[in-house]
Amino acid sequence: MKASGIRIGTPACTTREMKEDEMKQIAHWIAQVLKDPTDETIELVKNEVIELCQ
Repeated sequence: MKASGIRIGTPACTTREMKEDEMKQIAHWIAQVLKDPTDETIELVKNEVIELCQ
């Protein structure tokens, strides 16, 4: 068997009552960091994640 992806668990998201819109945003952040894994992008995404989780 070959691993060919990333498994992301969602229980923490549903516990925080996140819905489809928040999951789309999380997917966008993941794609953003994978496309441009610079410190600047990571810091930007980190700050947006912190804001969402407050």
